[in-house]
Amino acid sequence: MPASSMSHSTMPTAPRSVSMDADHVESSMWKTLPWRILTEEEEARRGCEAILVKARNVVVTLWKMEP
Repeated sequence: MPASSMSHSTMPTAPRSVSMDADHVESSMWKTLPWRILTEEEEARRGCEAILVKARNVVVTLWKMEP
């Protein structure tokens, strides 16, 4: 997907959020959708270890799983 389709200015004010485990990251769905990794500053501002933003106002939080 072109990076130009995603922009900071389009971030929703109240996105839908869902927690997922490491297994979901490897799913085919995950690999085929337009996700992008937030910058460290964006991560810190949201207080999460890892946050990925999908286009069209859906935010998915992926928590780092300890072995």
